[in-house]
Amino acid sequence: MNISKTRRFLLAITVLVVILVTSVGIISASAAPICTPATAISVPFAKDGAGDFCYQATSLCSYINSWNLTTLEVNGTSYLNVWVSGSAIAPVNGVYTIHYVSSVAWGHFEIGAPCSGSTPVPTTPVGPTATFTRTPTQGIGPSLTPTRTPTQPVITPTRTNTPVIPTATLTGGFLDNLDSYNTGMFTKADGWTNGNPFNVGWRADHISFSGGTMTLTLNNTSCPSGCSNTPYASGEYRTNNLYGYGVYEGRFKAAKASGTVSSLFTYTGPSDNQPWDEIDFEVLGKNTTQMQLNYFTNGTGGHETIINLGFDSSAGFHTYGFEYRPTFIKWFVDGVLVHTETGSRGPLPSHNMKLMVNFWPGIGVDGWLGPFTYTGPISAQYDYLKYTP
Repeated sequence: MNISKTRRFLLAITVLVVILVTSVGIISASAAPICTPATAISVPFAKDGAGDFCYQATSLCSYINSWNLTTLEVNGTSYLNVWVSGSAIAPVNGVYTIHYVSSVAWGHFEIGAPCSGSTPVPTTPVGPTATFTRTPTQGIGPSLTPTRTPTQPVITPTRTNTPVIPTATLTGGFLDNLDSYNTGMFTKADGWTNGNPFNVGWRADHISFSGGTMTLTLNNTSCPSGCSNTPYASGEYRTNNLYGYGVYEGRFKAAKASGTVSSLFTYTGPSDNQPWDEIDFEVLGKNTTQMQLNYFTNGTGGHETIINLGFDSSAGFHTYGFEYRPTFIKWFVDGVLVHTETGSRGPLPSHNMKLMVNFWPGIGVDGWLGPFTYTGPISAQYDYLKYTP
């Protein structure tokens, strides 16, 4: 009798052990291992760039958001490339361990303020009110009738990181005829690279002014050691401050060289403590009779449209601009409306942005830009930059 009881007891213990082991196995398989070692961070927090990182925070504030990542886990659970309320994620032992992995320089993760636990409500920036009366001889016209038909969009990447520099939002317009370096309004990028697909380091001495024209020169002087370890150097020029809804324009002559991009665009992102919003004019040097238009909202692009210009943009100066409003973006070339976006292909940008220009060769994107072969210095030239509220 005692032996029988002992056998039943041992059998019960065995069954319990099997159940326990099976349960642990299931639990272990349901979530990824939590990364280690973790670096403590303060919140709010933002991270950009390629790499594999492990962070630990005591709060997720109002929300987390990410894009262009291959892994984003909080306490072993994936929240990859989505917006999630901070209150929806429970801490483990009072902390949040975050595993960040991106294979591209434009990967992004953020823990968003405010950190009081309330969910932020996006706001529409207040449009500027002041105007600037000086008008160039050629500018954006009032025409609302498109005269050129764009071809089908082509999906492409775009620019990435910029250093964090204090900015302000201004309410007035401006016109800069680019007679000289206006340090009160603009900054020359100097001493960094955006990473792939930008195969170039930005250098201030590759932006020059002469005869009322600003020139961005691409060459291989002092490279790679003097070019942020890239084979080429060139120029990027941008406003110090952010501007809201209105008309942005410039007059420039693009470079003709396969594998390059001559641009005029507005941009904001984590370096301005904002989501990535952007509106583009880009001339691909492989075919300077066309221009690519695009916009990004909260890091999401894929709105590329190719415009047949009807002229060679590398043969002379032409005026390019866009009107940015809450319900539409309208792109103009020499005063003629060539394309309109109303949000039907995805939400429009809503943040104040900086006006920027740059000139660069690509790497790993030959299918988009064409192959680049360096044969000597090449340049893009700009006659003026203007913003009208």
